[in-house]
Amino acid sequence: MTTINRDNAARVQDNANLIWGAAEKMRGKITPADYGKVILPFTVLRRMDCLLEPHREAVKALASSLESATEDARDQIIARKFKLNFYGTSGYSMSALLEDPENIADNLKSYINGLSKNMREVFIEHFGFFNWIDRLDRQNLLYAMVQFFAAKDLSPNKVSTLEMGYLFENLIRRFNEASNATAGDHYTPREVIRLMTSLLFAKDGDVLAGGAQVINILDPACGTGGMLATAHDYVKELNANTKVNLYGQEVNPESFAICRSDMLISGNSPDNIRIGNTLIEDRFEAETFTYCLSNPPYGVDYSEEYDAVLKEHQAGHEGRFEPGIPRKSDGQLLFLLHMISKLPKDRPGRIAVIMNGSPLFNGDAGGGESEIRRHLMEHDMVESIIALPTDLFYNTGIATYVWIVTNRKKPEDQDRVKLINASDRSSPMRKSLGSKRKEIADADIAAIVNLYLGNEMDDTVQVFHPDQFGYRKITVERPLRLDVDLTESEPGRFRNTSDLDEYFLWFDTTYGVEGIGQLKGLKAEIEEYVTEKEGLALLEADGNASAADLKSATKRVKRVLKELLNADAHRERQALIGIIRSLRGKGQTTWVDYNAFADAITSQAKAQDEKLTAARLKVIRAWVTEVNPDAERVIDKDVTAKQDAEERFGFFQLKGRVVTFERDSDLSDNERVPLGTDIVDYFEAEVLPHVGDAWINGDKRDVRDGQVGIVGYEINLNRYFYQYVPPRPLDVIDAELRSVEAEIAALLAEVSE
Repeated sequence: MTTINRDNAARVQDNANLIWGAAEKMRGKITPADYGKVILPFTVLRRMDCLLEPHREAVKALASSLESATEDARDQIIARKFKLNFYGTSGYSMSALLEDPENIADNLKSYINGLSKNMREVFIEHFGFFNWIDRLDRQNLLYAMVQFFAAKDLSPNKVSTLEMGYLFENLIRRFNEASNATAGDHYTPREVIRLMTSLLFAKDGDVLAGGAQVINILDPACGTGGMLATAHDYVKELNANTKVNLYGQEVNPESFAICRSDMLISGNSPDNIRIGNTLIEDRFEAETFTYCLSNPPYGVDYSEEYDAVLKEHQAGHEGRFEPGIPRKSDGQLLFLLHMISKLPKDRPGRIAVIMNGSPLFNGDAGGGESEIRRHLMEHDMVESIIALPTDLFYNTGIATYVWIVTNRKKPEDQDRVKLINASDRSSPMRKSLGSKRKEIADADIAAIVNLYLGNEMDDTVQVFHPDQFGYRKITVERPLRLDVDLTESEPGRFRNTSDLDEYFLWFDTTYGVEGIGQLKGLKAEIEEYVTEKEGLALLEADGNASAADLKSATKRVKRVLKELLNADAHRERQALIGIIRSLRGKGQTTWVDYNAFADAITSQAKAQDEKLTAARLKVIRAWVTEVNPDAERVIDKDVTAKQDAEERFGFFQLKGRVVTFERDSDLSDNERVPLGTDIVDYFEAEVLPHVGDAWINGDKRDVRDGQVGIVGYEINLNRYFYQYVPPRPLDVIDAELRSVEAEIAALLAEVSE
């Protein structure tokens, strides 16, 4: 097993210190958080300047002879001729710029405009370097900065490609640490990258160390390129003959510029680093990658990209997001699905991705996050999940987890998911950097990788079958039980009244039955009363009332007046009250069996030549019933003709009939049945002993397999690694309290002396 342990040579450190010394020239005029925005572009420009020096005139001459060719064609011809990923045609060098101090800003811009398109765009569009040229010129700093960098020899003879890569990473780290408030957006701590890279390649060490080969590595949220650079170095340490192609996509222009520049000065292809939003645009659509690794943004809202993501999800296997899409507030899992779609179809590929805890357990059964976890587990793609220490990142102290995912497990790894609790494997930093207070030592990285490989085992490792993370969520229903009381506390007021009922009661009390025939003449009074009661009058008088409040109050007033000014509504209400009073007049005012009451009130209505429709019975029921756990169950339907009794699923035998009962929504509950366990057996063992009248809702079925209960997946590491710590004995606690009391008493005695 090989882990990455970079030994930054003293020369690299010295060179980085010298270059960062440019900050001294900006002190007091440029904020420290912006130092890197000047130093990094100048460093890249000087490296390019040194690389171009031997070919400057020849490149210029060849470019002049190709003026009639397209820029793309010219790029390809020059690249093949001089074996350069870039070129310049202006004829300027950084030393030459110093010969014309008065026009140094314009000449520097001409120098950059003469660069090949791939690097010209980096400086102008993404570094925004022309703005910095103008600013430095206004502050009389530009000449000093050009002079400073022109004096630094960054030629390959002085600083090798490998050393230049280390040097640039050193500068990137300093830049990020200087602006650590947002560093986590585009910079992952080096030791975390070393761990992820070591895990990514650990099982392929023998293969990678073999003969010459070509491997492609992708980071779809590459930031400043730290993960790609570390992955490159890891493979090269194993086999210097391996050709490593690095690919990255980044949405942040400045991070993209830094990453592309890093690729150039470290000898990799800058054209393989592309700008764009991975969620809506795959910049490597036709390509696949043996390895992918990434640190996607945590908890970032993707509402703006949602429609495009949803379209790909609905496209099924034609899109990247077929398994599911998470809630709009967090798109981490979309990056994982993207990487899965980029793995080869004909050979193994592996992913290392670091995410926070949300993708482990957010989302209910059937939801987007759960369906994505389901896809991963049902296809046996998750090799391992490693819980990392908190306080590792610059801008957040939250818990993070490394997922190792593959499209083809080795036989010995199949149907096995290894969880590793590495949350205690860290060392405190001597000096905190933002939220970063801990780091993972090389020894801990090696230990974690050994646990992952199975070379060692301890109580921080647990292995599960993928199905053990799954469950089937069944909905358990309980019957609605209602009792009935027909008593009127005042005319027309039963045990329950709605807001609208209160208005009718006010009308009856104020105007009596006669008022129904006088509604037209009473309209103004009624409108004034309702407008005042609903608060609309007060809002209209308040010049500061919001439009939303006015709209809501106006809507309520219209709803009430529509009924209160309707004579038929008044007559309907009186008719229903009359039916209730007639039934009550027969001597019975209460029932504990709503079904019997419904039969009685229906018969009473019929006797009065009234038809008691379901809607009218619903109004009466709202007035006179209350939930009573001791009452009889309320029958919903008689299904004798089409259904056999099956009480576990809500079809009950009752007096020779098969009926269903209305469910009490307040008593509905859910149970998670482990996959592989029969839901009826679970229900009978875990539910019925406690609630004997319950049943399983057979209508709640999984969309994919059609079975009762919705399948969900959740990975709760805290549950798996929880260790019970018993409380200390009471006599020990009492002894400590007595000791503290004695100390307090002694101190008080000293004060009183």
